[in-house]
Amino acid sequence: MSRVITKEPFFRPGAAQLRLSDLGECSHCDEMRAAARRACARIAELEADLALLRADDEKRKRSRRSDARKTMTAWRDYHRQNPHVLNAIVRILDRQIADGATHTTIRAVWEGLRTHSWLPGVSSGAEFRLPDHYTPLYVRLVCQWHSRFIGLFSKKESCRFEGLDLVAFLKGDDTVLEALP
Repeated sequence: MSRVITKEPFFRPGAAQLRLSDLGECSHCDEMRAAARRACARIAELEADLALLRADDEKRKRSRRSDARKTMTAWRDYHRQNPHVLNAIVRILDRQIADGATHTTIRAVWEGLRTHSWLPGVSSGAEFRLPDHYTPLYVRLVCQWHSRFIGLFSKKESCRFEGLDLVAFLKGDDTVLEALP
């Protein structure tokens, strides 16, 4: 029984295949056999490594999905306790548009909120109650609820919250969580 040296996907389909039984009985052929065996062993190692990487990647995806769900659920609770935060963001954005702004960042708005003590329940002394990890959710919510803000922000398209119906989620639709990547 002869063994094929080439394996998919490392070699092109239809490429010439060399069988170990095709080799003769000379020292050069022995070297080729040894090289072929080393190549097969290396391919097996790489395939095993690839399988481990795929398994680790799946674990990371599951963990990240779980983290995103926790973040969204905590954000919904935060928003329900602090609806004035969204109202303040909208007021600041309206003011910026009235002043002629065509682009802004949610971080600039967020830091502006932190520096104003007039926002009740959000800042007290040096302790900030505006969690930074909610900014991607707020920017997407603002754009979904208020279409006049679409195009005002540059958003990462690769964000895990992109494309989610956050308005429905805030109203209690937990099926939105199923759409997380």
